[in-house]
Amino acid sequence: MGNYSFKGNIGKDPVLRFSASGTSYIFFSVAENTGKKGDPKNKTIWWKDCVAFKGVAEQIGNLRKGQTITVVKSNFEPKDKEPEKLQMIVREIGKPSDLAPAANAPPVHNILDDEIPF
Repeated sequence: MGNYSFKGNIGKDPVLRFSASGTSYIFFSVAENTGKKGDPKNKTIWWKDCVAFKGVAEQIGNLRKGQTITVVKSNFEPKDKEPEKLQMIVREIGKPSDLAPAANAPPVHNILDDEIPF
């Protein structure tokens, strides 16, 4: 596994779910735009499949399709044994520097390896 940080837009409305033991989790996708701003020829969009747990999942559950998210800390591992498909395990998110924080924004949560239910 490796660490990776990125900023992008939520692909569709995330849905918060709960395991049988009551642990909250959420699956969501993020579109990361790369290349030079204003140069459509060099623009590439990379889709990331993500999962988060507990407090981080609950915070992401308040976001909607198209909103910007900054993933401050995540780990990735191959998905379906295909190296070009990665599953991002999101451990921490932050506020993008170019957006003003909402007055009622929930706090940023961290999750530890031993808190992941698998």
